[in-house]
Amino acid sequence: MPPVPSYKTQIPNTMKHTPNASIKILPGLLLLVLTLSLGACRSSTTLVKQYYLLETETVTDSLVDLRFPHLQLEVAAPEVAPAFATEAIALRDQSHQLRYFENHRWAVRPAANLHHLIVTHLSSAHLFQRVAERFWQQRAAYRLETRVQRLDVEKRDKALYAVLQLDFSLIETAGGQTLLKQPVKSEERLQDRDLNTMAAALSRVLTEEMKRLTRDIEEALAAQEESKTSGR
Repeated sequence: MPPVPSYKTQIPNTMKHTPNASIKILPGLLLLVLTLSLGACRSSTTLVKQYYLLETETVTDSLVDLRFPHLQLEVAAPEVAPAFATEAIALRDQSHQLRYFENHRWAVRPAANLHHLIVTHLSSAHLFQRVAERFWQQRAAYRLETRVQRLDVEKRDKALYAVLQLDFSLIETAGGQTLLKQPVKSEERLQDRDLNTMAAALSRVLTEEMKRLTRDIEEALAAQEESKTSGR
């Protein structure tokens, strides 16, 4: 009998590892990953944070001679309401709702910024023998305290307003008597809806209020000194 044909089929080994093929594929894969990475970098936008300062104008009409050469003034660190005390700039959407700008911030915490401005302004006004943040070896005759209730941007009727609300208190340290209390409340509409305009507007308000404070301190101390003299 003739031999029975075999139906066993030889299946080629297509899964056989070929090192040369892997070497050829690797550079192409790296090129693809690099291309995708560069494309992602081009499509992403780098956000730069913006920082703002409160600044006051330099005193140009200060006294040549010291008005009260025997008196010192201690300027206490301003007390700022907790909601406005950090570098974050607050936006008031509703009466009791606040949001904070993510990419717009104060360059310096408001308390430190205001403290520096007040000390600098009153030092250059030449009212006192010395104006300082604190006195170590002696007690200053007077103390100025500042409390800030609001320092924010308010959204109202589709417009933005820069809001500043604070009060100054001049206190005689010996007896604790308050000689002067000066409230400040200012709202200014921002025409450009821009936070640089907000910082500039608040700086103008502070400049005018510091000038008024200087005049009021001079008048209050003159009256106090006259009262002490006449009572002797």
